[in-house]
Amino acid sequence: MRALNFVYVVGNGRAVKIGKSTTPEARIASLKTASSSGLVTYYVGATNGDSGAIERGARSLLSAFRLRGEWFAAAPEAAIAAVEATARSLGVPLMRVDAGPTEAASAGFPPDPRGVGELKGFRKIWAQPGTPLTHKLNLSVLRVLGAILSLAAIFAVGALLALIFEFVRS
Repeated sequence: MRALNFVYVVGNGRAVKIGKSTTPEARIASLKTASSSGLVTYYVGATNGDSGAIERGARSLLSAFRLRGEWFAAAPEAAIAAVEATARSLGVPLMRVDAGPTEAASAGFPPDPRGVGELKGFRKIWAQPGTPLTHKLNLSVLRVLGAILSLAAIFAVGALLALIFEFVRS
């Protein structure tokens, strides 16, 4: 299995940057340290595919808005849409793993219609800023295992009822 790679979108209210990293938290922290204006993380997506191809494709889609280098005069939503559209067109799986609108709302952007702030339980933990990706992925595995166990229990009850029905009929 390939290691996870990440594609991210950060910005300062005037411009956004699309980048890739194997350690997005460290990379974004270094960008924030190097920036003279406050940076907001708008998006982090995880993939086990080619993050470089996603990054290049998204930058290509936004090329008309290029300011300099990796920076674009585009809305965060446009940059995120470019990243996700590129991943889809390349057939590369990409899963959002950041806090999403929680950080964007603090920067004065409207809340995401998905309503991450209103999530409960597992989904709320998944959306928590600062929760390490490994914890989030472990929760995903537990959720899938719980669903499998539930299906197994339903199947077992059905089989037991079928045996009881057959026993009573004979």
